[in-house]
Amino acid sequence: MQEERVQPSDAIVVDGFSLETRMSRVEEILAADQVTANLGVTLRQVTLEQLVMEFTVADQHVNGVGICHGGVLFTLADSATGVGANTLDDTSRWVTASANISFYRPAMRATVLTAVAFLVEIQSPRRRRFMAIISDAEGEIARLDSQLAALPAHRLEKVVP
Repeated sequence: MQEERVQPSDAIVVDGFSLETRMSRVEEILAADQVTANLGVTLRQVTLEQLVMEFTVADQHVNGVGICHGGVLFTLADSATGVGANTLDDTSRWVTASANISFYRPAMRATVLTAVAFLVEIQSPRRRRFMAIISDAEGEIARLDSQLAALPAHRLEKVVP
């Protein structure tokens, strides 16, 4: 079975949301996101179509065989899709319901990585599909295909200050 090769140019744009509003939401989400901050992930670019984050593989991200741990790459991609999903509107809170990551080659120590996250499909008012592509200067390293679900309003009171 051949893998679907969705690209950022295939991104879906959500109507009725300005770039200024999205950027404001990005800043709000990142200010509260300790996991992304502690990993050392930074925001590189925000457009209506995509969100780009940057990360440099440091010693603490390298596993026993000398490459970036796959869980670190997953976290980078999941953070990008999470921030991307939660900045397309200002009423919903999106969480990963399921995800599949494919690794194509290793990321080495001191490598600068980018994660480009974009909306692929609006499956229902409460379900969205996002893709995150992790690349370095030589090309694609991994991609994460995520199904995100809107957190029900009654649960928001317990998690959103």
